[in-house]
Amino acid sequence: MFETFTLQQPAGSDSCGAFSLAALLNARNQGLPVNTPTGATVYNDIIARQNPLPPGYPLIFAPPAPRSLPSSLVRVGIARGFNDQVQVMVNKPLMPVAMHPLIGPETTRIGSTAAVISSTANLQALVQAAGYYLALVLDGNHWIALGRNAQGFYAYDPASNFHGAVNQPVGNRVTLNGVQYDFSGILICF
Repeated sequence: MFETFTLQQPAGSDSCGAFSLAALLNARNQGLPVNTPTGATVYNDIIARQNPLPPGYPLIFAPPAPRSLPSSLVRVGIARGFNDQVQVMVNKPLMPVAMHPLIGPETTRIGSTAAVISSTANLQALVQAAGYYLALVLDGNHWIALGRNAQGFYAYDPASNFHGAVNQPVGNRVTLNGVQYDFSGILICF
């Protein structure tokens, strides 16, 4: 599913959300053209959506080199062709406590562009249907792309550039190329 997306986020950058979204867009377009859109192009779209940063948000989400907010990922994904059936699953107990104050403002920023759904389901249960997913992992510090189609379950990690078939998640853990990633409570379903 992600075999034609061969780009990797720059070392030390916070562009994992953008590169993961770019991998999902590439997979949806069946890799034609290869590596399109680029992660850098999607990251520029995200930076534009987060500038200026709303009051009260942590500065890690502020330009010039911000982390990607779920609301920005949703809006850029829809603007680049995902339909309006996007869902954002929020499992608050799995989220880092420092992120809890952002649930309300992020729900407001998402508005009617996507359904924000509170859920206690684990990652394994949430990714059973065919589709494209952005999963927040590593204590809320990293985004990865996940996808399911008739041939199997796939993942892309923008930090390591791993892309390929993986075993289905077990509970809230998915293993990519021998590295375990624990779900941090936010899953964007495109």
